[in-house]
Formats: sequence, structure tokens, C-alpha cells
Amino acid sequence: DAQSRETAPAIHIRMEGAGISGSNNVSVQLAPQWGVYLVVERGAGDTVQLDTAFNAVLEALINFAPGERAGRSWTPLKPVGVPTPEFTDSGLSAYGIIFDTTATYSGKN
Repeated sequence: DAQSRETAPAIHIRMEGAGISGSNNVSVQLAPQWGVYLVVERGAGDTVQLDTAFNAVLEALINFAPGERAGRSWTPLKPVGVPTPEFTDSGLSAYGIIFDTTATYSGKN
């Protein structure tokens, strides 16, 4: 949350969890969700700063393909949610965007 961030402006990225689908005895699809959080100091112009950064992040990450990691191909990122903006008493404002991507994990036959 914005309360725990000490410096601004900042961008924080964290894993929000993961969904599992297509599970069978041979493979499973894992879809981690990644939160991108934009933080600025509250004050005149904070919503303009956040809106500008929000647009830049969306445009840069929509359909960004993480590619292959550890022999596993990941699908392009897609936005799946926007948490409620935070405006804290400590003087920070934050917007977030949640993205997901999917890869197949294969088990031993």
C-alpha cells in the first residue's frame, strides 16, 4: 500500500498471486498477476502526475511479451484490474495496475 512507501515519486512492482488452470496429470497453466504501483507526494498536480505515469505504464506494458524464461514461454502481459487509488494521511498518493501472463508447466510423464 502507499502508506509503506517512503520515497516518491516511485514505482513498485510486486506479485499479487497466481491463478492455475488447465491442470491435469501432465501439465498446468500458471498465471501470475503482477501489480505495478505508481506513488507520488500528495499535493497540487498529484493526480496529473499519476495519470501521466498510469498512461505511460499501460502503453508500455500492454501486450509486452516476457518471452522465454527457464525454458518456458510466457504469454504477453494483459491488464486485468485496477485497485482503488490510495490517498494517505502520510502525504502519498498511489495508483495501481494489475497485469497477468501465463505459462505452461509440464510434469514428469
